[in-house]
Amino acid sequence: MYCFSFFREMAPALHLAISSDLLSWIEVTDEEPVLESNVGALYWRDPFIMRAEDGTFHLLCTDGWTSPNIVHASSRDLISWSEQDLLPVMHDFPGAKNAWAPEACYDREAGEYVIFWSSTVPDAFPEHPNKPTDYQNHRIYACRTKDFKAYTKTALFFDPGFNCIDASIDHDGSRYLMAFKDERGNNAYFPDEPARKHVLAAWSESLSSAWSVVDDPVSISSYGSGVSNDLRMWAEGPSVFWDARGKEWWIFYEYFRSQRYGAARSKDGLRWDNVDDKLSFPPGTKHGTVF
Repeated sequence: MYCFSFFREMAPALHLAISSDLLSWIEVTDEEPVLESNVGALYWRDPFIMRAEDGTFHLLCTDGWTSPNIVHASSRDLISWSEQDLLPVMHDFPGAKNAWAPEACYDREAGEYVIFWSSTVPDAFPEHPNKPTDYQNHRIYACRTKDFKAYTKTALFFDPGFNCIDASIDHDGSRYLMAFKDERGNNAYFPDEPARKHVLAAWSESLSSAWSVVDDPVSISSYGSGVSNDLRMWAEGPSVFWDARGKEWWIFYEYFRSQRYGAARSKDGLRWDNVDDKLSFPPGTKHGTVF
């Protein structure tokens, strides 16, 4: 059985859906939240769940739009949950504007978990002076933990050389695959600058090594370059999942302009088959993760 954690725009809480084939998803609580926020901004977004090596489920969430913290809770059965923790992950970065879409991945070599998220630190990556002060120039930051109780200091984790958000990572037994959103371009500010709001993939041999970014977007893999800047195809919130049963990669993502979900799958992580027309998700599903 596969499970999918997600939220709704007008109901920022944890919702869960299940599937037996990764294509057809059925919500388990008839649109009622499984868990709601009671810390921080009281406004969850982007709920991520992973099952740790000891079987415990760990939940990580965005703590509202402008919080430099993230939310953590744990459960053994996805029904009863621990007290919610507010983790001040960007405390050592004065002026950090946010901490979006936290996720985690187990580092097999180090025997610990890497928690990563998107943040804008204005002094670290300044933008073009003509862009407004509210423009956000993100990179991926991270910390590490062995037990989700003690955490290392936050450090820059991934910088492809441009604005990026929504990193998601999984492992297939030999290497790591990351999916992330290319956040470059905003036509409202620079009409001649093409927007690239698509999901890209990157590979690494370890969570401590450099990442090799693949130029071709995964989220328009079956549409070709002719529609690469079509707003209907803009995608975000990718979730990478290595399906050990089917021995193939899946990347799910949200077409946020079209308000629908999409996905692509691959045997080798290089050639992707789009399966949008085969998907069925609960209404209003936003930024989910598969586990």
